[in-house]
Amino acid sequence: MAIVKYVHLLTLCIWVGGMVFFTFIGAPAIFRELPRDMAGVAVGGIFPKYWVMGYICPLLLLGTLLYIVWGNIEGFKVQIGILALVTALSFVSGMAVGVKAHDIKAQMNAEQDAVKKEELHKEFRKMHGVSAVMNLAVILLMLGYVWYVPVVIKPSFKESAKSFLGL
Repeated sequence: MAIVKYVHLLTLCIWVGGMVFFTFIGAPAIFRELPRDMAGVAVGGIFPKYWVMGYICPLLLLGTLLYIVWGNIEGFKVQIGILALVTALSFVSGMAVGVKAHDIKAQMNAEQDAVKKEELHKEFRKMHGVSAVMNLAVILLMLGYVWYVPVVIKPSFKESAKSFLGL
């Protein structure tokens, strides 16, 4: 059980830390230091890996949580609900919104007509806004989940007794 709890905590730290760093430090710094087009290309190159992390981590968190609380799922509905919701949001963000934004960006870069290019740019900004809201929602939900972590990882009476007795 200890290794499952360790994996749960490690996954939580990596994912939430990565999201917070990229959203509030990494991406803004890239856009501040590079010309907008170059920054867009750099951040665009990071997004596929960011989304893969956003697929693997919530699934791993949900799986380890279910393993940890298996005998008492009823008592952990809120935690399970949060992780199920962020898992769904992460997949929709990457596989639907992100793919659509990427496709629009590719069309925008290939477009020669200035009017059509501007229309595509507006559509891209809209998709980017949806993506940003979803990303922020995931971050906030995960910061809320952190509140419950001590209850999730606390040792059971049986584990505490074994540890105390040196078994």
